[in-house]
Amino acid sequence: MEDKNEKLTPENEAAVTPDTDTENMTEAAETVEASVEETVEETAETAQEAVEETAEETQESVEEATETVEETVEEPAKKSKFLQRTIIISAAIVICAVLVALICRLFFFNGIVGTNLFGSPKETCWHYSTPVSSGYTATTDEAQTADYYFIFEPDGTLKIEIGSFEYDGVYNTQYLTEETAPDKDSVGKSVVSIENTNSIDGMYFYEVSGNVFTGKKMKLTSTMSNEVAFEFDDQAYTSPKIEREGSFEKDEKVVGSWTNKNEYASQTLKFNEDGSYSISTKTSTSKQVENGLYNCKDGSITLSSFYIATQSQTFKYTADDEKLTIIQEMMTLGDDGQTPVTVEQPIEYTKD
Repeated sequence: MEDKNEKLTPENEAAVTPDTDTENMTEAAETVEASVEETVEETAETAQEAVEETAEETQESVEEATETVEETVEEPAKKSKFLQRTIIISAAIVICAVLVALICRLFFFNGIVGTNLFGSPKETCWHYSTPVSSGYTATTDEAQTADYYFIFEPDGTLKIEIGSFEYDGVYNTQYLTEETAPDKDSVGKSVVSIENTNSIDGMYFYEVSGNVFTGKKMKLTSTMSNEVAFEFDDQAYTSPKIEREGSFEKDEKVVGSWTNKNEYASQTLKFNEDGSYSISTKTSTSKQVENGLYNCKDGSITLSSFYIATQSQTFKYTADDEKLTIIQEMMTLGDDGQTPVTVEQPIEYTKD
């Protein structure tokens, strides 16, 4: 045993000191740990500061970017609003200028300065009303009013609407000077001569006043007498409503166009499938058209028209493919020259 196990001596005791090595190792470990902790803390602080600085810089960048975007958006918006206001103001100026020009044209030229008789379309004719005796109607004994609508055409023709009747005539205007006026009081006045209208034929002084806003007026005063005068207003034409007597019955032999001519005038009758008719009478200087409704029954034809009210007349007739004969009854004096008698007068029309 003694040969194999070496005895400890002071020399090798000094070489092996377990307690001292343990203490040294512990101190080293504590030093490393402290160093590690200090390094970690410093690194953490440095990282935190870097993060905070980066966050602040990022926030500032975001705020700057936001301000830049807002400015970029606001600037076009301001420009857009400015352009819109500019366009609106310009458009308003143009519209106002057009309206002013239009008003000047209508008010001054057509309203005050213009004194022409013609120029009004059928929708705005020269209109006047006059009492008419009951003898013009077959359905009433009361006095009524007839509405006349005058249309002066630039070519010198005059159209007059009275109920369902149309009259064509002619007119001529003249401005009186010292050479053409019959007296001093007439100098500077305008005169219109109206012919072949079956209404107010003659020569008249005329005056046009008013405008499109307050309403235009016209006055015709006879050159023969100041007491003969007609006052017109500018009014839309209204078509009359004709009342048919009974239900419509048609004769196919009557339907069509028929004409009678003589040396003085020609007259054309037109009977339509829908029950309406027209009678056009022409002379060398005038034309008259009667419009209305017709009805055939038992060899008689009834014509209903409108003057101041619906009026009807019934005639006997015969018809074939080529000829239509209307038989009128007329009052005349008998052979003794005193007794009134009724006679039949046939009028023959040829198919057109």
